[in-house]
Amino acid sequence: MRFLQIFAVFLIPVGAIALALTFRSSDSKPPLLVTPRTGSYEAVVGTPLSVTAFRVVNTSDSTVTLKRVRVLEPVSGLRVIGALAYRGCSTCVVDSAVPPSISSGTDAPPPPLLAVTSFRLKPGAQLTLLLSVSLSRAGRVHVPPLRMDVETGSGVRNVETVQGPELCAGKTC
Repeated sequence: MRFLQIFAVFLIPVGAIALALTFRSSDSKPPLLVTPRTGSYEAVVGTPLSVTAFRVVNTSDSTVTLKRVRVLEPVSGLRVIGALAYRGCSTCVVDSAVPPSISSGTDAPPPPLLAVTSFRLKPGAQLTLLLSVSLSRAGRVHVPPLRMDVETGSGVRNVETVQGPELCAGKTC
């Protein structure tokens, strides 16, 4: 009897792991790697500014389509006016004007700014999202998290971001 108890102590965890691996989806890895941009933007209450918010990279082995991007949680005192994006160009620098001006940092021309509608991203492709925002009161807030609907070969998945860079307006900055 004691032998059976010892055997069960080892067999039950091994069986549970095998069962979990059997039911686990092979498509559990998100198709996109979304990295929030860091830093802080100085803002003026009531004046729109552009913020480089997130860099998106297709980490899957197939082309995916970014179907829809929306604010996940509204932030009190912050209004998201719109969104633009550009493809590739990890060395590009964007100012905070509305609309923003983009510089490639090299002799190559900068990529065009695109309205955020629907994007097809090949494996390894990169997209940088810019948000035009406005603060309605002084203080510090972060760019809100976003929800992205991503169409893959196996259906549509939701990818949620964390909050983006900080915005600060008023005397506390």
